[in-house]
Amino acid sequence: MKRILVIFILLLSYSSFGQYYAVGEDPYSVKYNYVETPHFKVVFPQDLNDYALRIAAMLEQSYNNAQFDKRIKTKKIQVLIHTKNSISNGFVSWAPKRMELMALPPHDFESISWSRELAIHEFRHVSQISTLYKGLTGISFYILGEQGIGLMASLVPLWFYEGDAVASETAYTQSGRGRSANFNLEYRTRLAEEFNLKFDQYLNGSYKIPIPNHYCLGYHMVSYARAKYGNDIWNKVARYTTQRPFILAPFSFGIKKYTNNTREELFKKSISYYDSTWSNLSINKYYNPINKHYIKNYSDYNFPLKVGNNTYAFKTSLSKNPQLIRINSDGKEKELKSIGAINSRPVTDGENIYWTEYMYAGRWAQVKYSVIRKYSITSKSYSVLSNHKYYSYPTLKGDSLATLQNLPSNKLSIGLYSKNFERINEFPIPFEQAKDLQWTDNNLAYVTLDSHDNMIVVKQNLSSSTIDTLLNFGRRNMNDVKVFRDSITFISDYSGKSCLYSYNKSTNSFNKLYEPIYGISNYEFIDKSKLILSEYHLNGYKLSKRTTSPAPIANEKKTPNYPVADLLSKNVAINLQDSIPNKPMLKVKKYNRLTHLFNFHSWAPFYFDPADIQDLYLNVYPGFTIMSQNLLSTSFTTLGYGYTPDGHIIDISHTFKGWLPVFNLRFDRYNTTPLLYQVSNPKYKMDSTLRRFKVAASSYLPLQFSYGSWNALLQPSIEYSHYNDILYNRSKAKYEKGLDQITSSFYGALQMKLAHQNIFPRWGINAYFKTAAAPFEHENLGRLYAYRLGIITPGLFKNHGFMTRICYQNQEVDRYYYSNAFTLPRGYASSYRSNYYKALFNDYSFPIAYPDFNLSWLVYLKRIRLNLFADFAENTKMSYVVDKNNKVIGKIYPKNVYSSTGTDVLFDLNLLRSTFPITTGARISYNNNGTVTWNSFFSIHFN
Repeated sequence: MKRILVIFILLLSYSSFGQYYAVGEDPYSVKYNYVETPHFKVVFPQDLNDYALRIAAMLEQSYNNAQFDKRIKTKKIQVLIHTKNSISNGFVSWAPKRMELMALPPHDFESISWSRELAIHEFRHVSQISTLYKGLTGISFYILGEQGIGLMASLVPLWFYEGDAVASETAYTQSGRGRSANFNLEYRTRLAEEFNLKFDQYLNGSYKIPIPNHYCLGYHMVSYARAKYGNDIWNKVARYTTQRPFILAPFSFGIKKYTNNTREELFKKSISYYDSTWSNLSINKYYNPINKHYIKNYSDYNFPLKVGNNTYAFKTSLSKNPQLIRINSDGKEKELKSIGAINSRPVTDGENIYWTEYMYAGRWAQVKYSVIRKYSITSKSYSVLSNHKYYSYPTLKGDSLATLQNLPSNKLSIGLYSKNFERINEFPIPFEQAKDLQWTDNNLAYVTLDSHDNMIVVKQNLSSSTIDTLLNFGRRNMNDVKVFRDSITFISDYSGKSCLYSYNKSTNSFNKLYEPIYGISNYEFIDKSKLILSEYHLNGYKLSKRTTSPAPIANEKKTPNYPVADLLSKNVAINLQDSIPNKPMLKVKKYNRLTHLFNFHSWAPFYFDPADIQDLYLNVYPGFTIMSQNLLSTSFTTLGYGYTPDGHIIDISHTFKGWLPVFNLRFDRYNTTPLLYQVSNPKYKMDSTLRRFKVAASSYLPLQFSYGSWNALLQPSIEYSHYNDILYNRSKAKYEKGLDQITSSFYGALQMKLAHQNIFPRWGINAYFKTAAAPFEHENLGRLYAYRLGIITPGLFKNHGFMTRICYQNQEVDRYYYSNAFTLPRGYASSYRSNYYKALFNDYSFPIAYPDFNLSWLVYLKRIRLNLFADFAENTKMSYVVDKNNKVIGKIYPKNVYSSTGTDVLFDLNLLRSTFPITTGARISYNNNGTVTWNSFFSIHFN
């Protein structure tokens, strides 16, 4: 069968490729147990029994109450719990069918426990996708296995999956993101400022302005439709989709049928509806920025710290990595250091600034730390203070530093250290999560959740380990809590937007200290009545000086002011926070890796290579393909057979990622004859029925590192391959079958992380080395060496970048050549061989425009950019010199010089409202041989 274009990549955009999704592995040292409930099999690290039983009970509770469609039986699913990843998350994937939970709680949280939020939100995804087993979409399972359901899942847009899950966590609790002012902040602000954006901008993002994610878009559309058209509106749309998968965009047609709106019309009505509920929240106030020279482009300034006459803060923007900045008394800003992603409130002692940020180092993708950083104000040094663990909220007192510590057992403790991070003591915390750690007298206070998800401020006595509750704020959000001798100040959004409040301990009374126009995120007191605020405006969080104006408020309103969220809760008529499920009496069993090495989840009645699934063209033939991926994402197997008129194709591949190096074994039988390395005499007559095959064993070691604003990768690799190719053996004077090759390489890279608008990293360097040899064919094949050095630097203007690559290669040739490791300059065909090759490739890339233009639902154009290039190469290939009798009398090494200059015109866009970005464009090359060549580009980015 001819190579065919996989059109459905463009038409079906959610999980047709996410079906082979793997987020990485835990270290091999992690041993697992499991428990099995009627509807879940929970696999977890062995020191996590209590937590696993609790999450299993919560999942069953969600199964009994939070079904998407109660008429459809939700499929039983395996659940894998990770406890070494400080980036709290969870996901559901359907090929293979599984749920994975990154169980360490987030460093900032609202009035719902992380385990409960995970149980409701992720179960809802399982229930959503289970509906696809009904109707015509269910047929796909019998044809393609779980990947068929994953493919059908792409008929439903991502905004709905996440919006419905957020609506569920909101409806079935008294909390959830639907009751968070920060969740709707950008929408609320833009509507109040009459800065209206298009549906496609909210759907697929923008390079010129920040866009809230699809969780936020989906929640507002899903919740509005439920309020307007009934609680079962989305069940109707989903059933319509499962019954008509053969039409283009059945989910959109279902929306039109049951709401009489297009997707865009539903979006506009939902935003208008929410705008009416937010209209009473906006107030007009004078804005007094502390930074007089902040740019008009979007940027955020957070976590202000006053040191002398200067204010230090953390800045993020669209064009640069996060920065630690200093603003002097004249309002002038200076960037001090590019940093990583800060994840908890910083502190200062006047000489140093301390904070925590994410970091990873080494082989295992599911090991991500949260480390304490220190910046010296005097020496300007920037270092990692702590070891590689899971810290947050450092706080200072004299020469000691206390910090919260998440443990892989999913328990909490307070670590007490010297300022040089020498361990003094450790104190356990009897709660699942905590934040805003701080000293109060000689004890430590922090914010946590009780067993019913009430947000409480407590004080822990370090001598007696007793815990006193200073404030029970109920199921209302509190952020940036600061405990003083007589009062507690905090930010809360229970009124519908984030305001600054204070609580007087002795009088048990509340005051509103400051009400912003739209919201605030952090604050720093200068004295008792003056403070610096990080206040939200249309172009981001800005720092401003304010004077508090205490206004007494009643503490009678126990629930936040979110009317749509309250309506969702009223319709489901159950609050899962009111009941704490008992730990089930389940038998904990050991999880055997070996017996769970294979999990054949998908198949196809034709042959294709899943490794090529991201290509736009696939070789598809009659036959079959079977795929396996185990729950731990350490074992991947593909079995394939294809029939062609030229012969049978066999493809067997197994990759194992459970040990430090990654190993792959592969057997391929092709539909072509073996390669013949022929000499002029004697000739060889090829058996036309013989088919080429390859057996290969390879290994590589991917080591990834993140340090502040920098990422690094080190990856050595080696492959041993055997072909049944045919070569002439001079010593035996005959042809023999069999060619063995060893290829080894090393790649290393260090580069800055990409900011949102960046085309290239601002700075970077990378190096590549490759060698190839045939150990048993020295008389035919020599050895190849290839080297490449790449350098990336900033361009002349913002978001401009320059990249250069220097390449060198040489071959020790006996008779036959290896293919070159590097291409010729752009504009030339790259099929060539050489003894010596050197090249210089240069690129200068920059954006032209961010149009955010859409042509109905067909195309949404986000960015136009140019790439100017200039390439140079010199290729030397040996030729024999013969006399008039055709006898070799010498060798010559003629040189060929290639050069080209040209331009790539590139368009970053989305097609058919797919969530996958596409880059397309054209290239024109002017070559030194006088020719002009044109090429086109089309690529889809699945990650």
